[in-house]
Amino acid sequence: MPIYYEHADASLTATGWEQAEFLHREFRISGLRDRVELVVVSPLTRTLQTASGIFGGGNFTDTTDQLAAPLMVDNVGRCPRPAISSANSPPFVALELCREKLGTMPCDQRSPRSKSEIQFPGIGFSNIEQDQDELWKPDRRELEEELDKRARAFLEWLWSRGEEEIAVVSHAGFLTNLVTKFGNEAVNKTVFANCELRSVRLRKIVTGSDYAFELTAA
Repeated sequence: MPIYYEHADASLTATGWEQAEFLHREFRISGLRDRVELVVVSPLTRTLQTASGIFGGGNFTDTTDQLAAPLMVDNVGRCPRPAISSANSPPFVALELCREKLGTMPCDQRSPRSKSEIQFPGIGFSNIEQDQDELWKPDRRELEEELDKRARAFLEWLWSRGEEEIAVVSHAGFLTNLVTKFGNEAVNKTVFANCELRSVRLRKIVTGSDYAFELTAA
């Protein structure tokens, strides 16, 4: 199968931006956005854009947002869009643990960290250790057991945080695996749609010297 590298680290389409902006409006109206203490996002461009569109402060203007750096600069990706403000937004953290299943698919190969830091100056990339994507391999797809291990490490990371309300902006494959492997019987385990919102609670169940994580319905 040929690998089309022009599709590497795919960005949002116009439809994707419309979906993100719809959720941005809904979150503001419902007050849910004000409850979010941290946004954790996959370091792929489409999720960085989605997180910025949903949880950012709207269009960035130099006259109104001089004290807040842009969350995202102008014209990132193939579908041009004005810069997005970080004003009144929660902190954003990019994390490799919640990116899409690794390998063979160029759309799931991330851009260099140095490039993303320029395009998304309001997002923290200190957890991304390598500038180049050392995890993605053109000839090897991540195994299910490897994805399960990464998903558990992600839940471990979330549990270590001090925030109570955390938004996770990730991918259908990773998130579907997460709820399927760690969700209890009350959790929706169907495949995630684009820009779909679901709320769950994270529990740590201790049994003797061992423990497990469980996702429950919120």
